[in-house]
Amino acid sequence: MAPGAAWFFITQSGGQVRSDSEIFTHVKSPLVAEGLAMLTAMEQAFFWDYKQISFESDSKILVTAIQEGSNISDLHGILSDIRTLSECFSSVSFNWVNRSSVMAADMVAKQTLKAFVTNP
Repeated sequence: MAPGAAWFFITQSGGQVRSDSEIFTHVKSPLVAEGLAMLTAMEQAFFWDYKQISFESDSKILVTAIQEGSNISDLHGILSDIRTLSECFSSVSFNWVNRSSVMAADMVAKQTLKAFVTNP
């Protein structure tokens, strides 16, 4: 399994600042891919020196695990890294959103995956 992932950094007024995408090869499940996408987006936000940020995902399981500090065996290391990296931001939140709210990122992720499959 090699899912594509994409993320956008958007200002509070809705303007897109940056975006990126990535292919995660050999992941165990879609949930692990969601966790890796979140972690990678966080690493990008840290790199760009964002201090106050809100992350959104359509994975209710992932967002709930992050918010409640719960542990999921497949995500143990990823969740640990997310929690550690969260401390680098002055303000950070994680929110579940309906899939329709992240359709643009979903389309970019699918295009990235299509390009990867076509040109491995």
